[in-house]
Amino acid sequence: MNALSDVSKKGAELARLLQRDGLSGLMGKIAHWRRHRAAQPKIDAEYGTDTLAWVTVRDLAADGPNIPFASGYGPSPAYDSELILKQLPVHREGYAFVDLGCGKGLVLMLASQLGFRRIIGVEFARNVYEIAVANLDKFRRKADVQPIEVILGDAAEFAFPPEPLVVYLYHPFGPEVILPVLENLRLSVSEHPRDCWVVYVNPVHHQVVSGCDFLITHKAVLGKESGEPYALYRMKQVDPR
Repeated sequence: MNALSDVSKKGAELARLLQRDGLSGLMGKIAHWRRHRAAQPKIDAEYGTDTLAWVTVRDLAADGPNIPFASGYGPSPAYDSELILKQLPVHREGYAFVDLGCGKGLVLMLASQLGFRRIIGVEFARNVYEIAVANLDKFRRKADVQPIEVILGDAAEFAFPPEPLVVYLYHPFGPEVILPVLENLRLSVSEHPRDCWVVYVNPVHHQVVSGCDFLITHKAVLGKESGEPYALYRMKQVDPR
């Protein structure tokens, strides 16, 4: 019965999209979904990495006050994440890329392929961090990579590097951690004025982030019909005087 119910729901959704977007629009969405599905296993197959297996919150080997606000590990959608990062109106070779809650390092590999000049991942669960380190060792053997560093630590305590930044979040934690992270980022930009972007994929707490008066929402796509929801924010320019 559950399988029949799922088929019925999918059929109804396809019929709704066909009526709304027409045949060409529906076929475009199906093609996007197929590319999305193919991208994840392709990376692991090419580099011998392990990014697909999920890790529940209870299986995270971590301690500290922010455990109650953590999300379990699930891989960022590789195809959508690459498209989203390519939208940023920046010269990537001039920016450092920071993935907070980097998990097993999938997006760090994508960022390297996209040409960010320096790439940093922060992960607070030791078992996931160790997989990320192993994945990146395998990735380096087969790819011409930019410098990649993975740090074992709490994102709320991370000190941002004093250079132009793209900060990536794939719904890694709740507002209790997001707000201290963004405040640290604000203080860093105030001390070292520079361009800074926040890319929030699966932006469950978009209202919290967009409510920060030092961020400008550049774009927010909050529905799943065109792919993975996301939001792009830019730090307001700080007067250095």
